[in-house]
Amino acid sequence: MQHNGDPTLTSNSKFHAIKVKVTPKEPVSPSGEVPCDVSAPGGGNGWKVEHNKIELDPTEGPFCIQFDLDKSLDWASDPIWIQKDSCPMSSCSEPDQVWVDKTPEKGVLTIMNMNVGNRCQLHYRLNFTGDRYFDPIIENGGGNNFE
Repeated sequence: MQHNGDPTLTSNSKFHAIKVKVTPKEPVSPSGEVPCDVSAPGGGNGWKVEHNKIELDPTEGPFCIQFDLDKSLDWASDPIWIQKDSCPMSSCSEPDQVWVDKTPEKGVLTIMNMNVGNRCQLHYRLNFTGDRYFDPIIENGGGNNFE
């Protein structure tokens, strides 16, 4: 059923929630990049997190991804940039793929990855206070459909 023009998921869509822990490592590079570990204990059907990469299976999703930031870091005012196929160098987004709540609450930033269209790499940059950042990848499997 559709309400106010909002898309509805087709019957093959499977919603998933992923809680990702972001933990900084040392040292911080001169460019401001903070090496981090990105992990999601346990994994799940339709997704996995390995080697700081979030991998989403085709025909699965959408995915609510919550980035739980270690207490030693704080979010910048523009906490996440997202760009297909290359590292974002300035504020950007992929509104067809990812919806972002840019108001982290208690250290947790929430995004909704629709995982639609063709398979692609989404490079996302997590921005922290003090001009520091971390730049990992989401492998979108693609394939989700909306009516």
